[in-house]
Amino acid sequence: MNKRSLRDKKGGIGMFLMVLVFILSFSGLIIGFINVYSGIKTKEKEDVQITEVSDNMILQKEKQNALIVNLQRSLEDSIADNDMLRNKIDQISKTKEKEASALTEKDSQISFLVSARTRLEETVSELTESKRVEAEKFTKENQELRADLAKERENGAKQLLSYEEQFAEKEKQVQELNDTITFLKDEIKSLQISSLVKETAKMHFNLANHFLKNKEYSLAINEYNRALELTPDDFDANYNLALIYDIYSDNPLLSLEYYRKCLEINPDFADKNIVQERIISLSLHDAASIGETVAKESDGHKLHLKSIKYKE
Repeated sequence: MNKRSLRDKKGGIGMFLMVLVFILSFSGLIIGFINVYSGIKTKEKEDVQITEVSDNMILQKEKQNALIVNLQRSLEDSIADNDMLRNKIDQISKTKEKEASALTEKDSQISFLVSARTRLEETVSELTESKRVEAEKFTKENQELRADLAKERENGAKQLLSYEEQFAEKEKQVQELNDTITFLKDEIKSLQISSLVKETAKMHFNLANHFLKNKEYSLAINEYNRALELTPDDFDANYNLALIYDIYSDNPLLSLEYYRKCLEINPDFADKNIVQERIISLSLHDAASIGETVAKESDGHKLHLKSIKYKE
């Protein structure tokens, strides 16, 4: 009984051990399967992440390539624009060189005319002095004749008539001398405003308008002044210079002289009333307050670049 019971216990223990071993083996298989399944899922996630990263990198590379292409196109366009701009600059430089050469030639011609005018003035001066001496001589002779006439008046009307005829002849000679002097002065004045001088003044005027259009105000002022040196009574040059000083300079008071000159040259021009109002406005303020007024009210006095004069 005790042996059987002991055998049964041993058999139960053996069975328990076998079940325990089976359970442990099955648990190991399950754990292994779980680990394998987890590894597969982790691998799939890593593959998905790698695929997403790869797709993002490809997309970024495509964007970079597109950006590079756009930059290359922009660079090519910029190079083409630079070439066009360089060509335009070369053309402008050549045009300015031609204009400068033409002005230099005109200046030489003007210098020649000025020299000729100086020689003519010297000749006129010498002639005037000669005529003055002759006039003094005539005056002296006239006085002597009058004295002789007073003495000889008693000798008869015939001798008196002869002396009066001599006196009239001398007066006629003096009048002819005065007419000659007036004619020479008119010739000098005509020379000063000859067609060549007017043409050169017009070139300076148009060059000033070119600089004004390009906002090169100091160069425009210089050219207008050169035009006025040749033709001081040029209304258009005086008017444009007044507008530049009024609108674009730090001291609009400089425009007063040229506004007044315009009214003196042509008292009835179209913008007369506006210019007169502007002269009064400039005269009532000092330079500092006027500078602020012009800066704040550049269109307030109705004078602007649309008023600029041009020559055909």
